[in-house]
Amino acid sequence: MLEKDKTKEKKFAIVTTTINNPTLLDDYAADSLNSGYGNLSFIVVGDKKTDPAAKGFVNGLNEKYPFEFIYMDPNDQISYLKKYPSLETFLPWNCVQRRNVGILYAYEKKADIIITIDDDNFIAVPGFLDGHALVDSQNDIKHLKSDSKWLNICDFLEDKNEREFFVRGFPISERKMSRLPKYECQLNRKVVVNGGLWLGDPDIDAITRLTSPIDVYKYSRNDNFALDKDVWCPFNSQNTALSSEVIPAYFLSPHIGRFDDIWASYFVKRVADYFNHSIAFGFPLVKQERNDHNLWNDLELELFGNKNTERLVEWMRSAKITGNTYKDVSLSLINEIKDKFMNSDDLTTEERESFEKFIEGYSIWINLFR
Repeated sequence: MLEKDKTKEKKFAIVTTTINNPTLLDDYAADSLNSGYGNLSFIVVGDKKTDPAAKGFVNGLNEKYPFEFIYMDPNDQISYLKKYPSLETFLPWNCVQRRNVGILYAYEKKADIIITIDDDNFIAVPGFLDGHALVDSQNDIKHLKSDSKWLNICDFLEDKNEREFFVRGFPISERKMSRLPKYECQLNRKVVVNGGLWLGDPDIDAITRLTSPIDVYKYSRNDNFALDKDVWCPFNSQNTALSSEVIPAYFLSPHIGRFDDIWASYFVKRVADYFNHSIAFGFPLVKQERNDHNLWNDLELELFGNKNTERLVEWMRSAKITGNTYKDVSLSLINEIKDKFMNSDDLTTEERESFEKFIEGYSIWINLFR
C-alpha cells in the first residue's frame, strides 16, 4: 500500500455544490487536520438559490484552518467561465451539475486528487482523506469479477431490514444477476477513482425509495476493492475521489436527468479499462442524511437513464477507441458513441434530444483540455 509520507504530499481538493450553508465542511477540515494533511483546498460552488450565509461561512474557515477555502458565487463563476464560453452557455443555473465548474477549477489549480461530496454527506468514521489516498497510485488491491460482467457494490452494504438493494444507475435487466458468485484476485494496478460508500440513506434509485426504503448500518468488508477489467458498476458524484488524469473523461451532463454522474462513471470506466487502470470502492464511509426530495420527481428524472443505460454501455463496450491520453481516448469514445447514436433509429424524439445533449456536453468538456 501507500507510504504515508508520500500520500500526504499529494494535493487534494474537495468540491461541492450547495443550496444550504455547508457547515459540515468544519468537520471535514478538522478531520483532515487531525489526520496530518496540509495540502488541501475546499471549493464550494454556490448557486442562485444558495443560502446567503454560505459565502461568509466558507470564507471564514480560512481563519480557522491552514487550508484554502474558496466560495464561488454566481458572479465568480461567470467571471471564471469567460475563458470557456461554450461551457458557460451549456450549464444552466440552479442545478447540481454546476459542480463541473468546481472540478475544472480544482484541475486548473493542479490538484492531484479531486473529491466530490454532497452537502448531506457527513463523516462516519475518522480519516476521510486516508480512505481516498489510494487514488493516483499503484496499489496491490483485490479486484472482483463476475460471470455476468456486472457487480453491485451495494452487496457489501447491510440494510437494517436485510433487504437487497442496488446502487443508483445499476441496470434493471442485470439485477437478477446480483447474487451470483464473485471472484477475487490480487492485482497491482493504478487506481484512478475511488467511490467511498455510505451508511444511513445510501445512493439508490427512486423506485427503491418509493417501495422499500433502505437504512444501511454496516459495510461488510474491511478493505477497499476494485472492479476487474470489463466488470461494470456505476459510481456517483458523492464521496468520490478522482485522479486529475481522468477529469477530461468526467463530465456531469445537466440534460439527462439524475444520470449525470452515472453516465459519466460509465464513460470513465470504459476509458480506464483502455489504460488498464482501476476503479475502487469502499472506504471512507460517510453517513448520508439525505436532503428533502420529491421522490416522484426523482423517478421521472431517472426514467431516461433507466431505459437507456444498457444501450449506452453496449455502445461503449463495442467502441473501437484509440489514443495515448485520457483526453485523446475520450474524444475517440464520444465520437464512437455519436456514430452509434446516429445509426440508431428506435429512439423517441425526447430520447434523441437527451442523447444529443449528452454528446454535445461531453464534446465541449473534452475540448477544454490541452
